[in-house]
Amino acid sequence: MQLTAADGSESEVRVTADLATTVVSSEQDDDDSAPTRTLDEATIRALVDAALAEADGLITDLDADNDDVSPYDVSVLTGDRQSVDIDFSADFAVVGTDIDD
Repeated sequence: MQLTAADGSESEVRVTADLATTVVSSEQDDDDSAPTRTLDEATIRALVDAALAEADGLITDLDADNDDVSPYDVSVLTGDRQSVDIDFSADFAVVGTDIDD
């Protein structure tokens, strides 16, 4: 998953099933701005539960951004190798789904 800090710096983080984390890379880009929403532990757990209720598989990406309609996005790789991108509202309701074969 990619996390954006308050200063706009971005870090790619790997999270295992038991929520152990490893920072893979970090970078600061001058035009980056921090999202208004954060991915804290409670938010990550809620997104994981909501995403896996929508599509069974492996979560490959979690994002938070400044979109008021769908501030959270989750990508799930299903057992049949489809990539499902799910957009969530602030209260973790599904507002959009896109399936890539």
